[in-house]
Amino acid sequence: MSDKIMFAADGDQQELELLLFEYGMGLAGEIEEHILVKRDNDIVAGALITAVGDSLFHLAVLAVRPEKRGQGLGRQLLQQLLNQPEKYCYGSVSASSAVWQMTTVARGVAVDFYKANGFVACDFSDLIFPYQEQCAQCPEKESCNPIPMIFSCSEK
Repeated sequence: MSDKIMFAADGDQQELELLLFEYGMGLAGEIEEHILVKRDNDIVAGALITAVGDSLFHLAVLAVRPEKRGQGLGRQLLQQLLNQPEKYCYGSVSASSAVWQMTTVARGVAVDFYKANGFVACDFSDLIFPYQEQCAQCPEKESCNPIPMIFSCSEK
């Protein structure tokens, strides 16, 4: 059993949408912008990271199949994204500088997951547009309790 990290293709859309739906999320962009972890041709995890500046990235979604949670897949995927964020951004992104940051918005148990992986809570104003606005008008914001988070890297 070997895990492969790759960009998604058109044929992966339905399976990835079902995975993200289990977390109350949807595709965060075009299907080919998403990163997948496949095990034996099945999607076991997915994510989308975008470059939003020369040294700033935003993790829009990250999800692991519920039955695969607790096996370290999410941590492994997140560490890959943190180690080489420019590699996992769709399109041409040049190598990031030695100092860079990654932001995300977490909710529920994901907050502890991100904290365990080096993220710290921040203010929505610390996120770049349009991410700083993503929860502002949401009618479920109070019950969802989204927490903006940031990871800073001082060397590659």
